[in-house]
Amino acid sequence: MTWSLRSKLLLGTTLASVAVMSVLAVAIDQSVRLTLIREFDGRLVSHANAITTLVKGKKDEVKLDARAQAIPEFLPGAQQAFFELRAGTDVIGRSASMNDGDILAGPSGDSIAEGESHFDDIRLPDGRPGRVLTQRFVPVREPGSDDKDAKKRSNVLATLKVARDTTELAQILASVRWLTIALCAAATLLSGGVLVLLVNRTTRPVRKLAGDIGGLRAGDLAARLDPRGLPAELVPVVERLNDLLAHLAVAFNRERAFTADVAHELRTPLAGMLATLEVCRSRPRDAAEYEAAVDMSLVMLGQTQSLVENLLLLARAEGGQLTIRTAEIELPGLLRECWTLFDARAGQRAIQATLDLPGECRAVCDRGFLRIVLHNLFDNAVCYANAGGRILVTLTRHDDHAAIEITNTGNILTAEETTHVLERFWRKESARSDTGVHAGLGLSLCQRLMTLQGGDIRIETRGDVFLATIVLKAAPVAQTPPLTAPSRPASLPVPPSPR
Repeated sequence: MTWSLRSKLLLGTTLASVAVMSVLAVAIDQSVRLTLIREFDGRLVSHANAITTLVKGKKDEVKLDARAQAIPEFLPGAQQAFFELRAGTDVIGRSASMNDGDILAGPSGDSIAEGESHFDDIRLPDGRPGRVLTQRFVPVREPGSDDKDAKKRSNVLATLKVARDTTELAQILASVRWLTIALCAAATLLSGGVLVLLVNRTTRPVRKLAGDIGGLRAGDLAARLDPRGLPAELVPVVERLNDLLAHLAVAFNRERAFTADVAHELRTPLAGMLATLEVCRSRPRDAAEYEAAVDMSLVMLGQTQSLVENLLLLARAEGGQLTIRTAEIELPGLLRECWTLFDARAGQRAIQATLDLPGECRAVCDRGFLRIVLHNLFDNAVCYANAGGRILVTLTRHDDHAAIEITNTGNILTAEETTHVLERFWRKESARSDTGVHAGLGLSLCQRLMTLQGGDIRIETRGDVFLATIVLKAAPVAQTPPLTAPSRPASLPVPPSPR
């Protein structure tokens, strides 16, 4: 069962109200009970003090003044009280409200110290519930004693028990208890009604927000939720939802553009192959012409295969399906090995290539993925460098990272356009003639592969120079003194613009 926020608030506040009112009711009941019992016990003490003043003692005996029997509270009646005076086991006197055989329950005199008072709930001789006060004291010595030097107290301890009916007290306590329960219950119901109104009013913006969210459709990603009038706690939620909608809109637009770009990039080589084959089949040709058509088709198939492989690799990288196996790699050797595949193409275009590499520099990365990144960057440098231009590859080590810089002349991108080169399928419009050769996936793939390795790739332009920088985590330096790297300028020299 799923509980709504409104239901949880109502249930929680109701339970809290019931708990508070229950504690309040118990506290009131106990407070009233203790107060009434204290007043009741005070009346018992008053009765006991009145009787104590009428108890006199000699050296070995205790006497009760006859006036004690005339105290109105101890006469027979509906609200009578009871007392019993003992000296040891002997009964010295009882109230008129007691029969000869009656005794008052409670502790015996031997269990109470002199001057101590003890209260107990008992059953009275007539069967009604009551409360008894037990006191043990030494009676005042009777005047006129023969012993002139004796103390004013006798040597006999007397035990006095005074009891009263608690029926009225119990009725008052029951009335107060039920009144307290009724008032607390009424307060709980009243607070529950107020809470319902408050919760409904408070959760109204939440219900409105839920309705606004529920009204969004797949084509409404450009819509935004209005945070005005919402509680302060919901404003961050709305802002995050609006950010999410914006990200989703960008993602959906990017996927639509991606689908269109993939179709465009695949259509170009496929159309070229179809046209080549149709022309080849239009009439009989000699073997050389057939071989040329096949070679052209193979080139376009290779381009298509490269595009599909890059798409697959990029999809796997973004889906977290690639396994990164990092190790310490010797970078100068890997850079020279990768460049050998492009040296001939650079020579065909009269491009001057320079590799400024130290004797030793190790980094922690995935060798296979770094090779893919280098191939893409070298291919871009050779393709987009101007004929007769320059390509410079430098490698430097810093405290905790190594940097590979690949620069080429012939840059035609503006600073604003440079910010888009890492996007998938982005190419400057004037470069659209290369469709099928460079699909605009290489740099995007490079960035993703470097991110997975804990590295980075940065693109910038300096006039007619295009600069790509690969940043890798440097391997720990060995304890033996490293080889001295050849000196090089602190900053990369910018080759002159070709004329």
